[in-house]
Amino acid sequence: MMGSVGDRMGIFARQRHWDDVPKHRAQRALVRRVAVPTRRRKVFILGNSAAEIYSSRTPLIKELVSQDFDVVCASQPADVRAECHLAALGARCVILPPTRPGLSPFRVARTLWSLFGVLRRERPDVVLSFGLKPNVFGALAARLAGVDRRIAMVDGLRFTYTGGREWKHRIARIGFDFLYSFPCALSDALIVQNRDDRAFFVKHFMQRSAHRIHVMPGVGVDLDAYRPVPLPEGPLTLVMVSRLSRDKGVYEFAEAARRIKAQQLDVRFLLVGDLEKGPRAVRRTDLERWVKDGRLEHFADEDDARPWIKQSHLLVQASYREGLPRAVMEAMAMGRPCIVTDVPGCRDVVTHHRNGIIVGAQNPAAIVDAVTLVLLKRKLLDPWSRAAVEAAHANFDAGRQAAAMVTKLNALC
Repeated sequence: MMGSVGDRMGIFARQRHWDDVPKHRAQRALVRRVAVPTRRRKVFILGNSAAEIYSSRTPLIKELVSQDFDVVCASQPADVRAECHLAALGARCVILPPTRPGLSPFRVARTLWSLFGVLRRERPDVVLSFGLKPNVFGALAARLAGVDRRIAMVDGLRFTYTGGREWKHRIARIGFDFLYSFPCALSDALIVQNRDDRAFFVKHFMQRSAHRIHVMPGVGVDLDAYRPVPLPEGPLTLVMVSRLSRDKGVYEFAEAARRIKAQQLDVRFLLVGDLEKGPRAVRRTDLERWVKDGRLEHFADEDDARPWIKQSHLLVQASYREGLPRAVMEAMAMGRPCIVTDVPGCRDVVTHHRNGIIVGAQNPAAIVDAVTLVLLKRKLLDPWSRAAVEAAHANFDAGRQAAAMVTKLNALC
């Protein structure tokens, strides 16, 4: 028996339903593609602190937000002010547990686990890190969390790579080589700021993957904020804006000031920067002695260097090694020639006897000779000042640097 008419109609209805399933699925898929908006690409920026992200990556964040990226910044929990500034730019902050100095296994595991959890929750398309620890932990945690693209930015190599031959330097270099190996191996792109640093990473870490190393000249300078100002009247004034560390050449700057003052020359030396902790930090007793004997004047606030640059004729950067020195770029944008050392990073910014003077590193006598030259030929300052502004506008525009960085991100996403 074939069954009732209702049974047969049910069979036909079910058959017609299954015949139409592929068409219905295709229609539903088409509706989903039309109705559901595409998810915004998300960039996760990882630095040492929210304040550091805000001070050095503001143009990049603005450019990312303008191109409809969802920007998330990882920050330590105490800096509410910097987090508010980042939120005003259109970025969102996530809180990471505070980390203490040191690399004990427990602390490393705790930091890595917390960052892994944040990345799994946020699911960014790209992790963009800068700073040694953020580069190490960011590369490891992003790889474990399955983030598709990982970019590490190296702002400059540390003091262990400045040529010291003491046993402490050698042991420290082994440790830093080990740490740098993680971002080199796990990142899709490694961004450095000068050709010397690129050559270093190619030689020591990435001989077979040199195509992943890119040279991008720093974060640049906000040319609207750092506008040219006329050279001041009065005695020749030199300023150093820097962390108070031996590797920044602070001791050479102070010794050059002592020698100039011993010759009874009318020159002011301004040192702008905060004391810090660490084996390479300038000792408080030394700084107090320099101020007391009148060789230099010290100002602790380095958040905004413009007031000090404005009252100077020259900026001195006596560093042992840099990525690209931000203080030099800011000073040149304001029309100040610079005295810099012949080391990676510094020599990439200044053109000798066009917008400044390049001197030997760790050599106070060379700084004295440069100052003496300017004293004897002070009329050089005006053309050097104009050339400094031209170089800053041609090479250090933060807007162009941020656009180039976002172009790189678009190519990777």
